[in-house]
Amino acid sequence: GHRNLLVHGPLSLVLMLSVLQSQLKDGQMIASLTYRNLAPLYAKEELRVCIRKDRENEQKYEVWIEGKSRGYAVKGSATLSHIEERVPTETRMV
Repeated sequence: GHRNLLVHGPLSLVLMLSVLQSQLKDGQMIASLTYRNLAPLYAKEELRVCIRKDRENEQKYEVWIEGKSRGYAVKGSATLSHIEERVPTETRMV
């Protein structure tokens, strides 16, 4: 009953991760991302991947995909963390 082939749900996740990753600064990484598919996305139709930083917590982002009708098709939230730099420990041979 669908008008065209559907976009696979996990592909939506990959698209959101890719866009979010492209906006990270050095030393940042995605710690978690939860999402929910709300409406179908169709092959060969325009979609828009959007992100918005939380105003109160710079480590949190809203992430969503809008379908052809510009409504939410996928909605999620992400949390970032900082990559810890590891200082090499000195090794001594005795």
